[in-house]
Amino acid sequence: MVKKILGIVLTTTIISLTLFVGSIFADDSGSQEKSEVPTFLPTIAEMKKYPEFYQPFIPSKPIPESEMSHLEFTKEWILKNDVDSDPSTVKITFPASWLKSLPVIPENEEIIELNIPTRLLQDSNENRNPKEITVSLPNYYFKGLPTLSLPSVPVIESLDKTGSVIDGTKAIEYTERISYDHTAGDDITGARGRVRPYSHYNPQNEDFLTYHEIEFYGDTGDDGVEIISEMTEDDEDTKVWFAMWSNGSWIPSFDCGTLVDVGDTANYEFYTVGNSYTYCWIEYPDDTWYFDYYYDATTPSDYEWFRGSSELDTIGGLSETLYVFTYPNSIESLKTSTWQSASYVDQRLDWDSTDADQSYVMISATLNSSGLFFAESAYNY
Repeated sequence: MVKKILGIVLTTTIISLTLFVGSIFADDSGSQEKSEVPTFLPTIAEMKKYPEFYQPFIPSKPIPESEMSHLEFTKEWILKNDVDSDPSTVKITFPASWLKSLPVIPENEEIIELNIPTRLLQDSNENRNPKEITVSLPNYYFKGLPTLSLPSVPVIESLDKTGSVIDGTKAIEYTERISYDHTAGDDITGARGRVRPYSHYNPQNEDFLTYHEIEFYGDTGDDGVEIISEMTEDDEDTKVWFAMWSNGSWIPSFDCGTLVDVGDTANYEFYTVGNSYTYCWIEYPDDTWYFDYYYDATTPSDYEWFRGSSELDTIGGLSETLYVFTYPNSIESLKTSTWQSASYVDQRLDWDSTDADQSYVMISATLNSSGLFFAESAYNY
């Protein structure tokens, strides 16, 4: 993924970020173990060290039709055969032959469509019987099923309307993070969720760059994955994309991202394969998919830390009013040996710590049986 800003060469100024200390959590057996917070932080400032950062954003090429699978079910069949009690997840088993020849559906039946990359469908298959396919997928992958309402938008209050100077320097980057820890249970090897650039208000066309992110940190050093909602001064340039990090280095060549209209929702997921490959997917708009993978022998086998992050680069200073907001940036399913329902997120992630509030950025979070939802903003009032 090339990165991506206005054709303007920026001055790099790295603010001091507070590193979190490890926290003590109890596992299921009641014993105590220490979870070490990773010390490396993927930031805009770090990406500025790479010449690719200054290149124009180029959306990825969509997955071709030849690599897609199209399935149709009746709504009655789905409701009868869905064995997951969580309404956010559909877990079904169907004949593998349906990939080649679908059964005839009567005209009066309500049709539910699943349009999904064939590789993603195969990777999601939990069935060892070659004649059957068993998948657990988000209900919003099934066109025609009612989607669940989102949790209410967390209130973002006490905005700093004056700005500040950080650590005695004229900082042009501001960051706030909220951190969650995987407290116990099986290794987490992937995540699914949604990203919606919610609003964009910049009447004076103020120059800025902001990243609204979820950062996933592995257990094998400075490796990680980010799903990013990136906004600039133009509301038509809202980008949703994956950033890949290996051994503390950004991998600019990783190419999975697209442009998203403000107010629309993009779906994402990623997972590791064989402890060395990381596969990343984005769906936007309906049934248009983007994909890339990365091979790294040190790719984490377990994702331990999950951070919501709001970053702002003011590109020399802010003087005019702006307000941009992403909601949700969510984790609604996690992968262990199989894909887990949203309730697993609530059961296995605990809030750990947060950065001190900085000027111009704000983040809040909601963790419940529907998953983990971040609300992230950048502003100048």
